[in-house]
Amino acid sequence: MTSMMNASDHIDDSAMDVINNLTEGGLNGRETYTDHKLLWNIATGIICVEFVLAFVFNAIVIGLMMRNKKRNRMSFFVLHLAISDFLMAVFYIFPVVIDRLMDAWLAGLFMCKLIKYLSLVVCFASTYMLVVLSFDRLYAIARPLSATRRGILYKWTLVIFAWAIAAMLGVYDPIYANILTGIPTPQHDTPFCEITYPENMVRM
Repeated sequence: MTSMMNASDHIDDSAMDVINNLTEGGLNGRETYTDHKLLWNIATGIICVEFVLAFVFNAIVIGLMMRNKKRNRMSFFVLHLAISDFLMAVFYIFPVVIDRLMDAWLAGLFMCKLIKYLSLVVCFASTYMLVVLSFDRLYAIARPLSATRRGILYKWTLVIFAWAIAAMLGVYDPIYANILTGIPTPQHDTPFCEITYPENMVRM
C-alpha cells in the first residue's frame, strides 16, 4: 500500500523534470504550451487514478479491520498502517489532484504551508508505521514469551511514537513553502504552491 502511494511523489517530480527540460530548450526550440499541457494532463490523469485506488482500497481495509472485533497485535498495526496510508491519499495525493485540476493555487499562503505540512506528516507516518510493525514482528520473534504479555499500552505507545516523530519531521518543508508563478512555463503567471529551498541547501 505504501509503495503504491509513495509513487505519487516520483511521478509528480518526473513529470515536472520533463516539463522543465522542455522549457529550457527541448524539442529543438519548437516546444509550445500545448506540449507542456499534454505532459501536465498525462501526469494529472495518473495521479487521479492513484488517488482513487489509494482512497478506495485503504478505506476497504480499514472497514474490514474495524468490523473484526477480535483483533490481535498484528492486525492492530496493520489497521494503523492502513489509516496512515488513507490519510496520505487525503492530505498528500488529493491536494495535488485539486491543484492540477484547477491549474492554479487559490487557497493562499497559509493553506499552502498547512497542506505541505500535513502531506509531509502523513508520508513520514506511513513510513514509520511500517518501521513500528517491523519492530513488533522482530520483538515477537526474539522474545515470544515477553511479547505475548504486552498489552494495549505497548501498542499505542509505538503508534503514538510513529506519529510524534512524523509530526516533528513535518515542520521542515512548510518553512520553505511559497506561492510561485511561472509553472509550467515562465510565460504564465498562474500561482502554484511549491517548495523552494535556498541555493546553499540545494547544492548540498
